[in-house]
This record gives sequence, C-alpha cells and structure tokens, in this order.
Amino acid sequence: MTQPNILELAKQGDAKAIALLLNRQIQSKGITAAASLKDGCLQVMLEATEAHSKQALAGGVGKSIA
Repeated sequence: MTQPNILELAKQGDAKAIALLLNRQIQSKGITAAASLKDGCLQVMLEATEAHSKQALAGGVGKSIA
C-alpha cells in the first residue's frame, strides 16, 4: 500500500489505515495504536510501555484523526 492510498483509505474511514498512520506518528514514543469500527464509531486503543498523560494522548490522537 502506498502513502497516498493509505491516506485516502484513512479519509474513507478504513480503521486499519487509520491505525497505520497513527502508529507512524506514535511508535517512536513507545505507543502502539489499534483501531476498529463498531456500530459506525471509530474505536482507537493505545498501548504503551510506560504511563502517559491520557489528556495529551487523546488530544494528539484527536488532532491526527481530524
């Protein structure tokens, strides 16, 4: 999958593409994202090796998705 295709898929709501793009931004911080669609809602789960601020993570993910 090429970068433009991933971005287009993410814009169309593809949960795997969204998770892939999020992971490119946050994996260097020891955080991994998984995303799924349930009942028309995007669910994003973050896993980290050490504790992070929930507000900072939620804000960063929200900006990335927007």
